[in-house]
Amino acid sequence: MHVFSFIVVLGAVLALAAGLTLIISYAVNKKSGAKESQAEPQPKHEPESERREAVREKNAAAETKTLGTTAYHGQASSSRRQVFGQSKEGAGRFGEEKVYEILERLAEPKYVLRNVLLGDKGKSSEIDLVLLHRTGIYVFESKNFAGEIIGDAISKEWLHRKRGEEETFLNPIQQNEGHINKLRYFLSSRLGGRYAQIHCFSVIVFPENLEVSVAAKSGAHSYRFMRFESLEREFGEFSAKNKKTFSEKEMREAYCELSNYANASGAAMAEHVSFVKRKQGRQVN
Repeated sequence: MHVFSFIVVLGAVLALAAGLTLIISYAVNKKSGAKESQAEPQPKHEPESERREAVREKNAAAETKTLGTTAYHGQASSSRRQVFGQSKEGAGRFGEEKVYEILERLAEPKYVLRNVLLGDKGKSSEIDLVLLHRTGIYVFESKNFAGEIIGDAISKEWLHRKRGEEETFLNPIQQNEGHINKLRYFLSSRLGGRYAQIHCFSVIVFPENLEVSVAAKSGAHSYRFMRFESLEREFGEFSAKNKKTFSEKEMREAYCELSNYANASGAAMAEHVSFVKRKQGRQVN
């Protein structure tokens, strides 16, 4: 009887121990699972400033992809310029910008005007860059081409060759002659006949890597070929040889008159482009 009682008690103790073991094991596993759940990475909430910066970078990347067909305004970083110069129109505007920056660096007294649009009644001339200098008025035409160009002073068009392809463009010497005639008429009609006698010079600027084959000089006005890479030096040497016939007062008067027609509005430029296309019967550079 005593032995039987002992066995019953022992069985109860063992069952209790087994139950306690299960309870402890369950509790341990639950605690471990809770720790793993706490250790699981939570979604990161991005600060508002970082989110805006990411948006700006995305927009900048999209803008860079389209710079080749976007009009150029103001200054630009070297990376923007490199992309911008990939299109034909972009390369032309980049060339104009390079010339403008070089002229602005000249230490001597001068006035620089851009995109001067002269004319009325559907007949207009757009002058990319005009420099008013003590030695006269300089009209700049830039051709930011690569390859080779062939022409002369009297032909209406020149030939541009690049990578086996050919195309024609308006003779820049004649373009500048027309611009100079328009400038002289405009200034003399508003400021007096004295301005019809101001010395005017035509400067055509090419990049160093462009081969220029142009016949002997001729034409109504003095013209000069220069290179983008050495424009500041070449212009300094050229202007130093010319007499100072343009007083600072005359320079200021001419600048005040011409500045009213500089940086023409989009509507005025559109009308000018339409006039040029009608006159030439095709799109020009």
